[in-house]
Amino acid sequence: MAGALYLRLNEDNPEPSKLIKISAALQDGAIIGYPTDTAYGLGCCINKPKSFDRIARIKETKTSELRLSIVFDSLQHLSDYTRPIPTSVYRILKKLLPGAYTFIIEANNKVPKVFNYKRTHVGIRIPDNAIARAIVTENMAPIVTTSAPWPSDDYSMDPAELYDQLKDKVDVFIDGGYCNNLKSSVIEVSSEGLFNVIREGAGDVSIFG
Repeated sequence: MAGALYLRLNEDNPEPSKLIKISAALQDGAIIGYPTDTAYGLGCCINKPKSFDRIARIKETKTSELRLSIVFDSLQHLSDYTRPIPTSVYRILKKLLPGAYTFIIEANNKVPKVFNYKRTHVGIRIPDNAIARAIVTENMAPIVTTSAPWPSDDYSMDPAELYDQLKDKVDVFIDGGYCNNLKSSVIEVSSEGLFNVIREGAGDVSIFG
């Protein structure tokens, strides 16, 4: 690989011409490095399963051992990949998203087999980051995502330094400014509509008691 395409996007109003380039790359199977509301991540189009294997190689693990989530631009298309969501749960999602949360929800049979959380669930994210959501909107399909392989938890979130780390591993690197290098709060949702905090991260979990 000659080096990833480097694109600097406006953090509040991502440029449509650059989003078109990113979407075209994703539709061609590209791996992107991109910003979220927590840290930079790796992403690919959910309809390109061969790209999951490439992400596994970047993370130096097996595809079956990847912990992946699906990034949406809104709640509108969750039902494409999840079982029916109780109204009480939907109200909480609507209140907290976009936000720094990963909700583990019962999956339907459209979710790629690589998602192996208890084999029946999928992590969903709607980041509070305009660039991440705009990429999904332009792509017209969700993004499969995982954290990027930084050297340590306290590693710099300077995008220029991150590009140097990833330029020979990803196809497109999207500079969306500094990230805080945080983890999302992970919340499991039961079939009865109960919430269980798996990991407390950047998202406020006080609402769950």
